[in-house]
Amino acid sequence: MEIFTWIVLSIIHLLLLYVIIMAAIDGSEQTALLREIRDMLKQQMQTGQPEAGDREKMDPSTEESDRNCPACRHDLADTDVECPSCGLVLVDPGDDNPR
Repeated sequence: MEIFTWIVLSIIHLLLLYVIIMAAIDGSEQTALLREIRDMLKQQMQTGQPEAGDREKMDPSTEESDRNCPACRHDLADTDVECPSCGLVLVDPGDDNPR
């Protein structure tokens, strides 16, 4: 009987932890961004082309990406070849010789 009680309490404990973790993850800003990316990719797979507004969101040559690291969004100087925050090596899309 003790083993059965221990198993039931363990299952309840794990279920409670799962619910708490899922609630924290589902409410995060990162989850919202991932869902938006997933929806854009699904739409692109179905139609073959993203919508005009989505193309602007996905375009890496926008003004924001020129000043911010694409990985961590840290502010970058025009002369930076590497992100000072995360260390990402920055490559110019028009550069034939990446560093």
